[in-house]
Amino acid sequence: MEHGSVINYLKTHGHANVDLLVNFFVTIYDLPFVFNTGVKLYEIAQGLEYLHSHAIVHGDLKGANILVKESGSACLADFGLSIYSDASAKTGSTSRGGSLYWMAPELLDPDHFGFQFGRTVATDVYAFGCVCFEDNLRFGAERAEQPPGPPAMSDTLWQHVTEFWAQRPTARPSTQSLVQKMTWPNMGWQLSQKAFKSSPIQSAPFAPFITARNPSSSLLQVPLDSGAQSASSTLSVSSVPSPTTSSSMRSVNSIDLPVGTEATPLVNSEDKFEFNILDPQLGGIADTVKHFSHPHNATAHREDMRLLPHVFLGRDALVQKIAFLLAAQRTSRVCITGVGSMGKTSVAVTVTESSIIRNIFPKEYIFWVPCITAKSSDLLRRILYTQLRITAETYDSLDPLIAELDESQQPRLLLLDNFETPWLSGPDPLEVGHILRRLAALRHIALLVTMTSGVTPEGIEWEHVPLPALEPAAARAVFKNTYRSAAGGLELTGDETQLDNVLESIGHIPLAITLMATCGGHLGASPDDLLVDWRKAGTAMLAVGGKGRLSMNDTIGLSMERGVSSDPNALRLLAILSMLPAGTTGENLLKWWAPTTWRASTHTAVQILRTAALIELEGDGHLPTSRIFVRPTIQSYMSHQDRIPAEVRNQVHDACYAFILRHKSIPDDHLFKSDMEAIASEEINIQGLLTDIPVNAPRPNALDALIGFSLYQSWTKPSTVVASHALTVAYAALSNPHVSVHDVAARRVTARRVAAAHAALAESLLNLDRYDEARAHFEEAAARFKDLPGGADLHSAGEASMQLLETWMYQHTRSSSELEPLAQEVQAHLSHDETDKYHVARGLLGFGDFLWWSSRPDEALETLSIAKAVFEHLGCPTSTAHCLYRMARTYADQGRTTEALSTIKDALKNADRSGEVMWMWMTRDIMIRLLVVLESYEEASTVFPRSLSLAQAAGSPLAIAQGLELLAYNCAAMMDLPGARVAYQGAQIQFAKIKSTRFAQDDVARCSENLEMLKSMTEMNKDNFFKLRRPDPMY
Repeated sequence: MEHGSVINYLKTHGHANVDLLVNFFVTIYDLPFVFNTGVKLYEIAQGLEYLHSHAIVHGDLKGANILVKESGSACLADFGLSIYSDASAKTGSTSRGGSLYWMAPELLDPDHFGFQFGRTVATDVYAFGCVCFEDNLRFGAERAEQPPGPPAMSDTLWQHVTEFWAQRPTARPSTQSLVQKMTWPNMGWQLSQKAFKSSPIQSAPFAPFITARNPSSSLLQVPLDSGAQSASSTLSVSSVPSPTTSSSMRSVNSIDLPVGTEATPLVNSEDKFEFNILDPQLGGIADTVKHFSHPHNATAHREDMRLLPHVFLGRDALVQKIAFLLAAQRTSRVCITGVGSMGKTSVAVTVTESSIIRNIFPKEYIFWVPCITAKSSDLLRRILYTQLRITAETYDSLDPLIAELDESQQPRLLLLDNFETPWLSGPDPLEVGHILRRLAALRHIALLVTMTSGVTPEGIEWEHVPLPALEPAAARAVFKNTYRSAAGGLELTGDETQLDNVLESIGHIPLAITLMATCGGHLGASPDDLLVDWRKAGTAMLAVGGKGRLSMNDTIGLSMERGVSSDPNALRLLAILSMLPAGTTGENLLKWWAPTTWRASTHTAVQILRTAALIELEGDGHLPTSRIFVRPTIQSYMSHQDRIPAEVRNQVHDACYAFILRHKSIPDDHLFKSDMEAIASEEINIQGLLTDIPVNAPRPNALDALIGFSLYQSWTKPSTVVASHALTVAYAALSNPHVSVHDVAARRVTARRVAAAHAALAESLLNLDRYDEARAHFEEAAARFKDLPGGADLHSAGEASMQLLETWMYQHTRSSSELEPLAQEVQAHLSHDETDKYHVARGLLGFGDFLWWSSRPDEALETLSIAKAVFEHLGCPTSTAHCLYRMARTYADQGRTTEALSTIKDALKNADRSGEVMWMWMTRDIMIRLLVVLESYEEASTVFPRSLSLAQAAGSPLAIAQGLELLAYNCAAMMDLPGARVAYQGAQIQFAKIKSTRFAQDDVARCSENLEMLKSMTEMNKDNFFKLRRPDPMY
């Protein structure tokens, strides 16, 4: 390691001359002014963070072990001697020696916390709190409570100290967070500008530390010794705005991290980073640009990381071992294996909360990927996109996700929980393995996988961590704590030997302990009662050769037998919920999934299942407003050996189809917005159930549900997977020999479904810019609608042809004279029934679009105005917004900008009423462009946040990039030079994601050219502004 002078000195000179160190250092006790500035706390925190990033625990942090050089730089001491003599210390000291006043509670009384004695990152954080307090603290060892804040300590610092002193180790902040809390802006410490302008290569008492990562990445911050710099270090300097004024600048330097000998951090030593500090007035713009690494408004329900288990004991050493593996790049592919119910998820979640992990991976870059719902590779991709917060137009390909992760190089930790579902139970394990290998190929991505099998995807160098049962002492503590909670605070009574016998009978398995203790607590049973009862019920279930132990399946079965089997509604409800891996809301459960059960009975059944610890509730605790989940292990148990009756399976599938058809609406329906929200709340469950539909024997309404859900996806997140399956099922039904050739009505319904499936698939293909494929399916759909048994459906044929016309116009491969016959046919089909005002207006809209595209503005305005009046009268917001949007574009083309702005504002109101994201974004995009043309820059700036948010919700990197470029241009027009720079940088990054397209290449070049000009400018004025290239096209 290259840090500080103590360790370097020891490596160079050994121990023989340790006493000479006193010539160069004094302790903080010799410098009483140290804590008056507060700067040394920041330096100490940075030094501690550096140690932890290299997998080293100090173990004896206190004031006497903090040395201050004559230049004023603080250095950590004493740890070097112990580490040098005992290499095992890097994973935690095992010596029980130490300084009592600075020791964390779990070191003073490890048995009370259920821990093995061992110093950790968390104990160092606790000791740091003591160091903060040390200058004002005089208390005896016998004092049990924490002291109140001293008068000399600021309220902010005292608040941080109390966080460092959290009783539970996992509740203490990471050292990376600790450094941030000690920075001078957060603490209110006043430092001179001179201090910040000093080069760290010089002896600068207030600036001995440099930052090796951008603060947004929250990674390693490394002190640079005030002496000679390592020859291997590369120094780069960038000037950034001061946090106090927009004009003053300060130098902040960056270095490379030399690779340590103890572990290779996930940060590559070859990388170079710069530290940019934005002026406070740039906060809004910087946050807007940064936002695009955050979650988009995905339609799928994004799950939060599971909470830490209420009772978690006996796994601390294992947690620390896994954390250290993940901290080193070469061992950062970790698979926790073990039978179901062993506590793999609890261990994995606790690992993500450890200080070691949080020191390397900021919280926003630790991702929970629940694979229990991923029954196929398609669902796994969708979950990855949603959970990793990646914006993309579709989830059908992994390429945009991999490109985004590869672009940022930001270390991320992915926790893929219950990976056995897609890997071992899915229909396409080869594709699942390919997905994981592509993630593992990114060196800055750490993978933490939990699964029941040790057979992992090939091509990845795994660190396998088998999870054993709990040690007897920890198992006993878990049982007692769980029992106490279930019994309302009453303690378990009885012979400890009997409790040990109970625990032995269930193999010390965590979930089995939870189930048994919960049941016993609610019943107030003693260990003797539990043992007798379980032996009586479980004798016949004991595994042969199992040494008298029950298997996990046996334990679950016994738990259900005791608390659930007596209530048929509870058993039925458990079966229903087990088919909904993403959980469901209480309202949907009562209304859709379990409608045959009386509401009072459902409430009772839920309470029984909660008492048996078989389900979990998220929310306010009230059934209608909470989300209900079945524990993954219980889901797995229920899915085998026909434990879910066929009758329940059929009921759930039928409920799924009915739910989709009830919420099947088109964008002009007044319920469209609420229907989309309803389907989104159950999207993962629905897709899982729909993929189970057999091709040759679908249940009634199954095909209609497939088509309806395909259309929903085309409006939200286009995908061809379900739509293609719908088309396959539709053709199978068409070929059904049981449908009589003489039954015209039945043949018409079947043939119409084939046409509708073609149209639904074409919608997604069009939205994915796959124009040739979309055209083929629109043509097939239109032809089939016109050739239905019993007569043509011209309205549906007209809608398909209207979309076909739109596809041709997007492609620009045919002239207006070639497309005019198709446009006339669209209008004729849609208007064939003059009494149907809606479809007559749709025909006018289709033809008006064509007139606008053909550059016939006067005819377009006249046609669209007539259509708009009809739609407004009928209350059709989407089509009204469509008409107004085209009219605004036409006015703009004619130079009638003021009229265009007024029209687009009306379009925006209707788009918002419709709830269709694409129109909500498109109307705002044109509105901004018109405002910029009219030089109404202030008003334009108020529209950007919502516009960019909608572009992200639409999943369009191109729309995001164009929006950021507009934002940059608008900032420049407002003479905001720093804001323009930040926004152009963001636009450049987004355009680079789609650089393969011709338009994006032009856009990247334009952004780069403008950015280079901005970098050379010292101020923005009108002359400089007019040098910039405008976004193209403006509208």
